[in-house]
Amino acid sequence: MNAALLAGCTIIRNWPIIRNSLPSVESYVFFTIASGLTAAFAFVGLLRSLRTRPQDQTSQSDVASLKPLFFPSKTTHARLIPKRHSFSYSYLLAGIPIGWRGSAGGLLSSDADESGSSFGGGWYKVKAEDYLDRGFGHLGLRGKLSRYLQKQGFGQDIDPADYPYAYLMTAPKLMGYSFNPVSFWYLYNAERQLSALILEVNNTFDERRNYLLMPDPEPVEERKEAKFEDEEFSLAIAKISEPARKPPRFTNTWAKDFHVSPFSSRKGSYSLVAFDPLYPSFSGAGPVNSTITLTSSKDDSKLVARVFSTGAAIDPTILTPLQKLNFLASWWWVGFFTFPRVLREAAMLAVKRKLHIFYRPEPLKGSMSRRADSTEEVLESSFRAYLRHLVSSAANPLVVRYTAAGVSRTEEIMTSPSAPVDLSDDAEVLGIEVLTPIFYTRFVRYAHDLEALCCESLENNTLFLSRPDLLPRLVLRAPSPLLSSSHPTNYLLFTAIRKLRRRPARLPSPPSQPAATTDDAAKQSWNPSSSRATTTKDLRTFRMSPLDAFILSHTAPPEQRRYRWALLKLLLSDRVASGEVANLDAEMLLVRVAVAWFLAGRVVTIAVWLLEKVALVR
Repeated sequence: MNAALLAGCTIIRNWPIIRNSLPSVESYVFFTIASGLTAAFAFVGLLRSLRTRPQDQTSQSDVASLKPLFFPSKTTHARLIPKRHSFSYSYLLAGIPIGWRGSAGGLLSSDADESGSSFGGGWYKVKAEDYLDRGFGHLGLRGKLSRYLQKQGFGQDIDPADYPYAYLMTAPKLMGYSFNPVSFWYLYNAERQLSALILEVNNTFDERRNYLLMPDPEPVEERKEAKFEDEEFSLAIAKISEPARKPPRFTNTWAKDFHVSPFSSRKGSYSLVAFDPLYPSFSGAGPVNSTITLTSSKDDSKLVARVFSTGAAIDPTILTPLQKLNFLASWWWVGFFTFPRVLREAAMLAVKRKLHIFYRPEPLKGSMSRRADSTEEVLESSFRAYLRHLVSSAANPLVVRYTAAGVSRTEEIMTSPSAPVDLSDDAEVLGIEVLTPIFYTRFVRYAHDLEALCCESLENNTLFLSRPDLLPRLVLRAPSPLLSSSHPTNYLLFTAIRKLRRRPARLPSPPSQPAATTDDAAKQSWNPSSSRATTTKDLRTFRMSPLDAFILSHTAPPEQRRYRWALLKLLLSDRVASGEVANLDAEMLLVRVAVAWFLAGRVVTIAVWLLEKVALVR
C-alpha cells in the first residue's frame, strides 16, 4: 500500500510532465469506448435475465401449494407522543415459501445456485444466511427455521414439526443491497392455520432481535389507530379481490427490550395486530396488513407502524419480458431509498421537532449483536484459543459452553480432560455468552482475567455467565510470569502494551428519560466516549496479562503478530484517537499520504539526477 501511495502521489504531483510524454489521445475517446462497452454488456445481461422461463425450484411437499410472490405495499409511521409526526412511503415485500429453493421467472430467487448464472437466479434475492441467526446459509431457510425453533423455550420444547408450513415476508436484496427493518415469518400448523409469527427486527446499528409470538388467547383491545377497515387501507384494497371471509386477527403483546429508534428508550411494550395473507388455507395472495403499536411505560400509545398492500400480489413466473422490465423500472429504487428516507425523517425529528435522543445501549441477552470489526475478530480468535487452553488445563471436571458475538462461528463446547464424555451426566457446565463484540476490546484492556469476567458480566452487561461460581475453577491460576521473550520485537512491543494498558471505565447505563434539569445535564447523562478510557489511575503494578502470556508461549508467530498489532493499535487509540481504532487508522493514513507526497516531489528530481550521472559515465 505504501508503494501504491507513493506511485499515486508521484503521478498526481508530476502529471504535467507525465502527460506531455504520452501519445496525443483525447480523453473523451477513452470515456466513449468504456461507456459503450458497459452499456452493451448491461443490455445483453438485461435481456438474458428478463427472458421468460418457467419457475425453477426444488419443490417439496410442504411448499407445493405456495408460490413466491411480490407484494406491492406501503408503510406508515405515526408518532403520537411527545410530539406528533407521521410519514409514509412505498415498500416492496417478497413472499417466500419456506422449503422452496430456486428462481421464479428470473426476478425472484431464494437460496438459488448462483454458479453458472449471470444474475445468480434472479434480480431480487433472499438468502438464508441473512435471516434469523447470522450465517449457517448451507441449512437453507427451512433448516435455519428449525434450528431457531429448537433453541426457543416458553418453559417447554418447541417442535419444528408442529409448523410444517411457513411463509417469509421480507424486503429482498437487489444488487446485493436491502434495508430490512422487519421481516415476518408466518408459521402454520398441519391444518394450514396461522399458529405463530416470528418478527425479525433489525435496527440501523446492524443489531437484530427475533421475537417468537404465539397468538393471545384473548385478543388485545383494538386501538383506533390499528383498525382493519381504516380509510387508507380500504382505498388500497379496493383494487384487490378480498377473501370471502375476513381472516382472523393475530394479536400479541410483549415487553420492549431492543433499541430500535434513537428517539425512544427500551421501556414500554409492543402490540401486534396481523392478518394471514394466505387465508384461507393458502388460497389467498394478500392483502398484507400488519400493525405494530409501541406503548409507553405509562400505557400511552407512542408510535404506530403499519405495512399493508397497495395492489394485488404479483406472480413473477407469469410476467412477460416487457412486464418484467416495467416492474423493475417501477420498483428498483424503493429499496435503495428506504434508508435515506428514514434518515430524513430522523433529521426532522431531531432538528424540527427537537425530540430527545437516546444513545444506543449495548444489546441485552436474547438480542443479536452487530458484526465484529477487524480488530474485534482478531481478539475474538485469541480469546477463544485462550479459553480452550484454560479449559484443557482445568484440574476439575468442567464443561464450558462458549457463545461468541459478531462472528460467523458462534458456539463451541469445550471440555476439560476429566469432564464426563456424556454431557447429560452431572457435569459442571459454565455458559459464557458474549453479548456484544465490544467485550473483546474491553477484555484485553484488563490485566486480570477474573476481574475482567466479573466486571463485564456484573457491571457492564457485555457478558452473560450461567454459573459465576465456577469461574475460580477456570481462571484462578498462578500469576503471569515476567515478560521474557527471545524475540526482541516481541519484547519491545509487549513492554509497550504493558505500559499502555489501562483498565476500561464502566459502561454507563443510558438514561431512560431525559434529565429534568437543564439541557446540559441531559447531554452529560450519557457520554459514549467515557467508555473508552478510565478517569482514575490504577495503582497496582502488573506483569503481563494472562492472555498476553498465553499468546507469547502457546501460539505461532503469525498469531502473535496479529494479536500484538491489534492490541497495540487499540491501546494507542485510547491515547491519540479518542479510543477509536478507525480514527487511528485515518491518522496513520494521513501521515503516510503526507510522507508519500513529500517523497513524490523528489522522485523526478532524483530520477533526472540519476539519468544525468548515467549519461556522464557513458
